[in-house]
Amino acid sequence: MKISVDIKSVHVKNGNNKSKILDENKFSLKTNFIYTITGENGAGKSTLLNTIIGYFNQKVYSVKGEVFYDNIDILKLTENEKRNFRKEKIRFVLQDAIGSFDPLKKFEYYFNGLDSHKPLLNSYLEYFGLPDSTQLFQLYPYEVSGGMAQRISIVLGLLANPEILILDEPNSAVDLPTSNLISLKLKEFAHESQKIVLIVTQDIKFAKVTSDFISRMKNGKLEPFVSPENYNYT
Repeated sequence: MKISVDIKSVHVKNGNNKSKILDENKFSLKTNFIYTITGENGAGKSTLLNTIIGYFNQKVYSVKGEVFYDNIDILKLTENEKRNFRKEKIRFVLQDAIGSFDPLKKFEYYFNGLDSHKPLLNSYLEYFGLPDSTQLFQLYPYEVSGGMAQRISIVLGLLANPEILILDEPNSAVDLPTSNLISLKLKEFAHESQKIVLIVTQDIKFAKVTSDFISRMKNGKLEPFVSPENYNYT
């Protein structure tokens, strides 16, 4: 299984005017590997991620290109088909972990339906230094720190066992030891479970110790993916 991306362009529509924000991005992502995209704010990283998974408003964005998941062109699916595809195949861990949770729902709500994963859940919670499930499930998002929320989001992403795990700045709210734990667990997930992991980060050190391949986004265009030892961020 692989993802083949060939995006000719992405424009933002503003009345009769269009502004190009992505230009000629062509690459492939294969199972068993971790890919990381670096780049400054405003370079187009988030737009690229949303385009890959078909998560954009067609009234605002004009997209030309193809994104094949095996033999399925994600960009040609209907909106309902895209939602189902993302639900079945993809898990997206957002940088704003606390903001991704409903403050009126306890964490128990987000783990509903994962009873069969309980031994693995407790293993993940212990690994990341989080409260056990009995205690965690009774907490609301506003009762935990940003770092805890980020770790909980990663645990949920791993438990979902998606074919494609996408993480936006996954270590931005944690200390260095926890960052190292995240790196090790992501490598285990990708390499042992035959998954695709795609990371967006500005943390070059984290990218180099975690990734199999790294690229940089600059002015709406992605440079070729290279191995960490050949990556030179200038």
